[in-house]
Amino acid sequence: MNNVRVTRSPRAVGPTVKPASKPAWTVFTIRKWMAANHDRFRDPTTGEVNTTLMVETWDSECCDGKSTLDSGHPAWDIAVYYA
Repeated sequence: MNNVRVTRSPRAVGPTVKPASKPAWTVFTIRKWMAANHDRFRDPTTGEVNTTLMVETWDSECCDGKSTLDSGHPAWDIAVYYA
């Protein structure tokens, strides 16, 4: 008996499917950023938080600047919490 190992190359079953990439943000990271930064967007006269500016700034600093174009993005709901 010889100690020769026969290996077979794997068969190609179909196209390789890569898993969908995870977004750079999570609801937790959005909350954390907004909790730390919401006072930057508070009007000193009225005390109101400019949520639109806060969400757009988060998007430009933490994402690609286009993530929050969809009104269903969770950043909008999180911003209302800090308003």
